[in-house]
Amino acid sequence: MNLSDLRAHWDYFLALDEDLRILRRYIAFHEDNLETFSLELHRIIQMAALEVEAVLLSLCRGIFGGCGGKRSPSFTQLDLRSKGFIRQKWGIEVEDLEVHFLGLGVPLKPLDPQGQSVYPWWDAYTSLKHGRTQALKKATLRHALMAVGALATWLTLGFLGLPEPGGNLHPVPEVVRRVVYRGYSLGEPAHVFGPPYEVWYVESPNAHTLSRPDPGQSGAGPGAGP
Repeated sequence: MNLSDLRAHWDYFLALDEDLRILRRYIAFHEDNLETFSLELHRIIQMAALEVEAVLLSLCRGIFGGCGGKRSPSFTQLDLRSKGFIRQKWGIEVEDLEVHFLGLGVPLKPLDPQGQSVYPWWDAYTSLKHGRTQALKKATLRHALMAVGALATWLTLGFLGLPEPGGNLHPVPEVVRRVVYRGYSLGEPAHVFGPPYEVWYVESPNAHTLSRPDPGQSGAGPGAGP
C-alpha cells in the first residue's frame, strides 16, 4: 500500500464523516443520546465496518505484511495481526486509543473490546447483517461513532506505517477531531504553509518526525499557520 491507496480509503472515510455531520442536525452528539438507534445509524455502521475490514486487509497485505496467499483472513485474524504489528513497531496498545468527536464531551475507544470477544460495534454490524429486525436496537449512535472512529484510527496508523509518505492525508474530517494515545495526539488537523493548507497531521507517540508535510511545504504541524 502507498499513499495513493491510503487516500482512496481516506476519501471513503470523509464521506462517512460527512454523514455524521449531517446526522448532528437530528441527533445531538451527547452522552445521553449514545443509545439512540435508527435506520440511518444502521447504514453508517454497515458502511464503516465493511470499510474497516477492507482497510485492514490492504494494510495487512502491504504495510503490516503477513496476509499473503489466495484466501483472505477473517476479520478477527486481520485485527490480531494488525494489533500485533502496531505493538511491536511502536509499542502502541490499540485498546488505549481514543477518538474525539465534534460536540461529544467524552472520547470513545473503538478498538477496546470491553471484555467481549469482539468489538461492540463489530458485534452490532454482524447482528444487523444477519437479523436487522431483531437487532435494530444495536444500531446506536455509540456503535456508529465507534465504527467510524475505528476507521479513522486504522487509517491514521496506516499512514504512520508508510516508509516514505511523500505527502499527507487531506481534506480533514469535520466530526472526527483527534485520535489520541494516552494523552498524546496521534492524528489531528493541522495547518501548513501552502495548498491544501490543512492536513491530517500524524505522528508517533515515540517520535516527532514521522509525519511529513507535502513536498514544498513547511511548517506542518499542530499550531502552524499559513
